[in-house]
Amino acid sequence: MKYGKNLIKTFVWILTLINGLLLAISNFALVIDPATWAFPQFLGLAFPILFFLNLLALFFWLAALNIRIIFPGIILLTSLLHVSKYLQFTAQRIPDPEANVFKVGSLNTKLFGHWEGREFIDTALFNIRMANFDIVCMQEAYIMGENKDSLLSTVLINTKFNDFNYTRLNPGKPYGMILLTKHKILKAMEIELPNTTANMVMYYDLLINSDTIRLYNVHLQSIRFKPADYTFMDGQDNDSSMLKSHNIYKQMAMAYETRVKQARKIKEHINNSPYPVVLCGDLNDVPMSYTYQLLIESPQRLDAFREAGNGLESTYQGLFPSFRIDYIFTSKDIYTLQYSSSGDIPSDHKLVSATLQYKKN
Repeated sequence: MKYGKNLIKTFVWILTLINGLLLAISNFALVIDPATWAFPQFLGLAFPILFFLNLLALFFWLAALNIRIIFPGIILLTSLLHVSKYLQFTAQRIPDPEANVFKVGSLNTKLFGHWEGREFIDTALFNIRMANFDIVCMQEAYIMGENKDSLLSTVLINTKFNDFNYTRLNPGKPYGMILLTKHKILKAMEIELPNTTANMVMYYDLLINSDTIRLYNVHLQSIRFKPADYTFMDGQDNDSSMLKSHNIYKQMAMAYETRVKQARKIKEHINNSPYPVVLCGDLNDVPMSYTYQLLIESPQRLDAFREAGNGLESTYQGLFPSFRIDYIFTSKDIYTLQYSSSGDIPSDHKLVSATLQYKKN
C-alpha cells in the first residue's frame, strides 16, 4: 500500500516538474522575440491550461502536507500577474458628465459567411444596431459588387450611422475593412504592412464633439491553415505524422515572426500620433505573446478588458475556443467605463465592445 502511494507521488511530482517548467517558459513569450526562439509563443497559447494544472498540483501537495508544494507555489506566484489578461472582476464605473463618452465595437466578420454559403450580414447589422455603437470596426468584411457606396449607404441607414469608410485589401478582392461611425471622419489611411498578402491596418482621425481621436482598425497576420491542417489538429486524420506536426509548427512560427514585424510598424505609427489613440481588431495572438506586449507596452496603452471586463474572456469561437485574440486598446488618457463581448453573430470571432471616456486635462 505504501509502495503504491509513493509511486503515485513520484508520478505526480514528475508531472508537477514538467508542467511547472512549461508554465515558467510560457512567461518568456512576452519578452523573447519569436525570431530568436518561437517555442515560448506556443506555450503562451496554453497559459490558462498550464496555470490551472499548476494550481491543481499546488492543492495536491498541500493536501499531502508535502514540502514539494514550494515548487508549484513559486511558479504560480511568478505567473499570477498574467491571470488578469484572462480573468477580471470590475466594479461598475460612473461616467464623467463633462467628458466625451463613446461606444466602440470590433468584429472580424469572417466575410459574413459568404464563402461558407451561410450569409449572415443581416444578423451582424441587426446586432450592431441593437448595441447602439458610436463606432464599429470590421475586419475581413465582404462587400460584393462595384456599387459599394450604394450598398454601404444602405448599411448606414439600417444601422443608424452617419458615415463610413470601406477599404478593400486590393482592387481585385471584394473584401477588406469597414468603419461605421456616428462621428465625422477627418482622415482615413492605410498603413502598409510588411510580409502580408491578406491582412491590413487602417487608421482614421475622428472628430468626436470638439476632440480628435485616432482610431486604428487592425487585422494582423493569420496562420492560414489549410483544410488538411484543421483535420489533422481535430484528430480526424488517420495518417497523422511527425512531418505534419513539424509543418504546422513551422507555419505557426513564421506567422508569429510576421505579426511581430507588423506590430512594430503599427507601434511606431502610434508613437507618432498627435491624438489620443484607440486600437481595435484581430491581432491573431493571445495576451501571452510578444505581439500583444509590443502593442500594449510603453508608451503605455490599456487593454479595455483588463480595465473594465468581468469574468473569463475568450473571443475566438473556432477550433480553439479558449483564445482571446480580439482587442480594444486605448491610450492611458482614455478611460474604459465598460467592456463586453457577444457571440450572437455567427462569425468565428465574438463582437467585442467598450464604452470609453475621454476628457482633456
